Amino acid sequence: MLIFLLPGLNVSIPKNALRIVKERHIINEYDGTRFTINRLAVECDLSQRHIYRIIENHLHKSKNKDSKKD
Repeated sequence: MLIFLLPGLNVSIPKNALRIVKERHIINEYDGTRFTINRLAVECDLSQRHIYRIIENHLHKSKNKDSKKD
């Protein structure tokens, strides 16, 4: 619909625009199994290593938040 209302309009979407959404999805879906890592890698079009890094970063951040509360 927008294409017909504003012809010639250039819209640019950053490559990593959905990065935060992908990371949240990975953290919510991860259950600790290797199968889940493979499934998330395919779903999110990322490597298995990148999925592991996202999970490690999340665990590290949550660990730091817990230590600051004490």
